[in-house]
Parts: sequence; structure tokens; C-alpha cells
Amino acid sequence: MSKRANPVTIGLFVVGAFLILAGGLVFFGLAKMLQENPRFVLFFEESVNGLEKGAWVKFKGVPVGRVDEIRIRVPDQLETSDAIPVIIELDNQHISSDLGSPVDVSNEEIIAQQVRQGLRARLNTESLITGLFFVELDYTNPDEPFTYHQNMQRIPEIPTIPSQLQEIARSATEAIARIGDIDFDTLGSNLNRLVFIAGQRIEEVNIAQLSKQVDTALERFNQVLEPQRMEKLIVQIQGTLASFQSFAESADKRLPDILENLNASLMSFNATLDAAQRMIETVNETADPNSSLVRGLEATLQDVRNAAQSLEDLSAYLERNPNAFISGRSTPDLP
Repeated sequence: MSKRANPVTIGLFVVGAFLILAGGLVFFGLAKMLQENPRFVLFFEESVNGLEKGAWVKFKGVPVGRVDEIRIRVPDQLETSDAIPVIIELDNQHISSDLGSPVDVSNEEIIAQQVRQGLRARLNTESLITGLFFVELDYTNPDEPFTYHQNMQRIPEIPTIPSQLQEIARSATEAIARIGDIDFDTLGSNLNRLVFIAGQRIEEVNIAQLSKQVDTALERFNQVLEPQRMEKLIVQIQGTLASFQSFAESADKRLPDILENLNASLMSFNATLDAAQRMIETVNETADPNSSLVRGLEATLQDVRNAAQSLEDLSAYLERNPNAFISGRSTPDLP
């Protein structure tokens, strides 16, 4: 028969376990309370409606902290500043684990360096349905100027930039302002004047005369394109081609006769040259070689020689180029 458990022992075990559990909870709670997360202040010059305490603080979409307080002013805020201070708390341990290396964001020098590299905060929409905002940390152009809103930074300050909604609203406001600067009265007067001048110019155009000229031009064009006129023009072109062909055939038939006459002329010139040569030789025997008679005969003989040479060249060219009667003599074939 088994031995019954001692109630006192069971009670002591339960009490001991409860004390250990309570001690662990107190220890870890105190440790978490003793480990203070770094806090920063952001100054928004736009409305923070939709941003609540406990809203997320995200870096490129990754949660890294929470909104701790939303105030109207802080003690060291500049008198000229009406921006709304928002105090955020970053989870140092969470940031270090996400980065994969220990980073102490509570170090003011590290934060100042990140600010110089372009670290900025802005409001972003958590949900279009609820209209709630969260704080987004990201890097932007470090050369863009920014303003601090505290005399003394009891809480480190991270500069802010306008939200996308504020930028859209500002662009729309500027566009509306530019529209308001338009002088619609002057613009309307100019448009009316332009319409009036255009109407006058249209009235000055003689539409009837212009239409008549267009009709006349079209009629003449149609007359040119009439089938009878086109047929007559084709017949004339064909007649011209037939005449040209007949002339070419006639020239081809007459070419042997022309060449024969040229050869006969050349023979006559040659006989004349021989007779003139003999006459000059006889004169040279009886007369002074420097006399005017002898010089005249020699000049005449030279002219006859030149004429004979020209006839000989013409005969040779016609034999080589029978078409010269039609196309003429080309310059490169000149002797």
C-alpha cells in the first residue's frame, strides 16, 4: 500500500515555486525599468492630429520605438517657435539586434553625426481609413537646411521635415495662389478683342470670289484631264516620235551618199593642192620668194590644206558616229 503525500510538503513546494516566480517577475521588471531607453524630441510645424501616444516610431518601415508624449510646448522651446513637440522613445536593444551590431543610440554624438548625414523625422499615414499617423525616421538630403527649436537641448532633438500630405497641401495652396494672381478681367478683354479682330478678318475675306476662283481652277484642271484632250495630246506625242524616227531613218539612208560626196570633195581638194603646189614651185623658180605674189599663193595653199583636213576629219567622224546627224558632235571626240 502506497504512502500518502504529506500536505505540509506539498504546501511548502507550492509556496516556494510561487516565491521564485514572483521574484523573477520583480527582478526582470526592475531590470527593464532600470534600463532606460533613449528619448528624443521632435518639433512638428504641422498639425499632429491623428498621432497618438503609443504610436509606432519606424525606421524605413521597421518599428524601432514608440511615441511617449505629445505636448504643446517644452520648457526650453524658443519663444518664436509654435511647433508641437513630440517626445519619442527608441528601443536601444531592439535597434542593436536588428542592425546585427551593438549601437548606443543614447549617445548624443552618434545621433548628432546621423543628423549631419541626413537623419530626419516626419509624420506618415498608418491607415487612410483610420487617419492615424506614425513617426517615420529616414535619411534625406543632408544639405537641406533645418532649424532647431530649443535654447538648450535637455532632450536631444531630431530635425523634422514636412509630411507628404503637407507637401501636397502646400503645392495645392501655391497653385491656387498663382491662379488667384491671374487677371481674369484683362484676360477676358484680350480674348474678346481677339475674337472681334478675327471676325473682322473673316468678314474681309470675299468668300464668294474665293469660291469662284477655286471653281474656275478645278474646271480648268478637269478640262486638262478630259479624255478627248488627253487622247489628242497622246496623238501629238506619237506623231512627234514618228517624225523623229523618220528623220533618223532618212539620215541613215543618206549617210553613204554624204560620205561618198565628202570623199569626192577630198579627191578634188587633193588635186587642187597638187596643182597649187606645182604652180608655186614654178613661181619660185621665176620670181622672188619674198614677193607678195609668192606669199599670197602660199597662204591660199595653206587655206586649201586646212579645208581638206577638215573634210577628212568630218568624213572619218561620220564613219565612226553615224548618229551625229541627230545627236550632234560631242566635244570629247573633237580631233
